[in-house]
Amino acid sequence: KMGEAEEPRLSAPGSVPYCGHLHPNRGFLKLEPPIPRGAPHTLYLCPICSPDGIWTLGKDRSCGYQCMEVPTLSRRHTQIRMTPDGRYAVRDAGSTNGTFLGQTALHRVAAEMPSADPNAKKKIPIGDQWAPIKTGDCIVMGSGKESVSMVFQATCGHRAGKALLRSHEDNPPTVPPIIELCPKCNLTLGWSFGRSSKSSHIHIVSGSISRLQCMLVYGLWDDDGWRIQDKQSQFGTFIGDRPVSDTQFTKLASGQILTLGRHIKYKLEFLPAPPPDPAEVARLKAREEHRRDCEEKARRDKAEKGQHG
Repeated sequence: KMGEAEEPRLSAPGSVPYCGHLHPNRGFLKLEPPIPRGAPHTLYLCPICSPDGIWTLGKDRSCGYQCMEVPTLSRRHTQIRMTPDGRYAVRDAGSTNGTFLGQTALHRVAAEMPSADPNAKKKIPIGDQWAPIKTGDCIVMGSGKESVSMVFQATCGHRAGKALLRSHEDNPPTVPPIIELCPKCNLTLGWSFGRSSKSSHIHIVSGSISRLQCMLVYGLWDDDGWRIQDKQSQFGTFIGDRPVSDTQFTKLASGQILTLGRHIKYKLEFLPAPPPDPAEVARLKAREEHRRDCEEKARRDKAEKGQHG
């Protein structure tokens, strides 16, 4: 069960269970195509659901995430953990075919020690090594054509103004189950949606989605709200039953249903700004008063120099 100390389990091949927790340090593993038969498309790393902060991937039933149909994987192949400072790291769990971070193998490290024979070396295990990972890093389990490739993504931890798009239960498992848009992390304040991974920020694989489907923007008007514009897509973009204009931006509200193309649906959820921290407010107020005092002193000094000059 979600919320208990055990690792979250996959209920069926291709299913993507999501607990709904908005832990600021949760992470995601997005599998890259070709996705092995029976493997999930997205793995969630939720510290609330796994209090020990360690997730194991492999073929054994004791693993939180199982990939039963991949012959090159070991029973316990790879482990990912969240470090005390909220970052993530990965290590090989003693697999046969290894775990790779990009092109770097994460096999167990062994120290080479000289033996009595000067032409021979002896390897002495010194323990497993955790390798830090960041958003965009590629983790590969196994080798050859039947390896499993995943891209890691960590959430930023911001909440103010963030938009969450939650996938409808009728959507195919190939679409992202949840999409997070953070205004503080996107300096362009715009996100394009589409089928093309090159021309869109949010890549959605579906035959009814155009290469460039629509654009969501934040903070370009005085109300600092979210708005959307269709990008002349083939099958249109809809808010509820209303088509979205392709000539002007339409204001969005939390709770609305966004339909992309013929049938890809997301429920919109906009997170409000958290209440101000009294200590932070006092600090900013003191800094502003200090700035004004310095400006006033500079004006007085300049006036006195003018009088004496």
